[in-house]
Amino acid sequence: MSDQELLKLLDCLKLNIDVINDNSVLFGDYMKDWLEIHKVKIQKSTYEGYYKVIHNYISPYFLKTGKKVNQITTEDIEKYYSFQISKGLSANTVLKHHANIRKALSYAKKKHIIRYNPAIDAELPKKDVYIHTYYTPDEIKELLKIVANTKLFIPVLISSLLGLRRSEIVALQWDCIDLKNNTIVIKRKATFLRSDNSLVIENKLKNSSSYRTLCIPQILSDYLNQEKKKQKENIVKNKEQYNSKYKNFVCIDDYGNIISPDYITYTFRNFIKNNNLKPIRFHDLRHSFASALRTQGVDMKQIQEWLGHSNYSTTANIYTHVDFIDKRYAAEKINQLMH
Repeated sequence: MSDQELLKLLDCLKLNIDVINDNSVLFGDYMKDWLEIHKVKIQKSTYEGYYKVIHNYISPYFLKTGKKVNQITTEDIEKYYSFQISKGLSANTVLKHHANIRKALSYAKKKHIIRYNPAIDAELPKKDVYIHTYYTPDEIKELLKIVANTKLFIPVLISSLLGLRRSEIVALQWDCIDLKNNTIVIKRKATFLRSDNSLVIENKLKNSSSYRTLCIPQILSDYLNQEKKKQKENIVKNKEQYNSKYKNFVCIDDYGNIISPDYITYTFRNFIKNNNLKPIRFHDLRHSFASALRTQGVDMKQIQEWLGHSNYSTTANIYTHVDFIDKRYAAEKINQLMH
């Protein structure tokens, strides 16, 4: 029997080992405590994601079981995963829950609350393969015509022509945009924290690759010039009601209020539905942009750098459908050579 198997057996038998605290906190409460301890070590956007998972799913479920940290078994964890999948959560979402549970229990082991981390041996649901939806250039043109003169226009335009993330678009400020040389610097992101109902602009991005300088297409530059001029006019026009807090931001309404990430997501979803357009998420505009680049001959490495992906495989895995187009084209060329 291996050392790991022995440790697991000892926990299951609930032997009176000195590192085990029988009076330990309930696991549901421990998860919330663990999150607060690690709050200062993670990005605010990461904390927000963890907060939602722990407070809405993990903690309520395990509090109902009444189990303490040192009583949680691998079977308990597997039952939790099965329960959440039966309630409609995707396998990919449950895998995120697993990451939280595994990290929290790893910390409990480090602090000698438990001897063995039961999440390590938990059988996990098979990861879903998500097929990304995207619009063709013609569909993008049609979308832009319909969305014009709405608050969504600038966010949709930027996502469609630059492939930026929603959080990057909301955080864009005019100091990052050079309309003379048509360049844009990505160095901030926006996160809406449901935990305290606030919008936070962070200078710390997802990874080092997320910091990048991009060239702006002239058509986008023209629209941004118009938007900047319009915002200056709105400051004068709506002076008494104008919110000057976000006056340096690109995506604001006529009264200076910032267009939040959630507003973009929900309004875009309803907009697509109400106009009988092909179902697509706002984030899929980013995929549409990258797909258009690939079909125009831009290689995957350049697309990776443009999108701010940390590694090549992320880009390649998402855009395999475009690679297949290239392979079909190559096959046709070979066929022509043989005739």
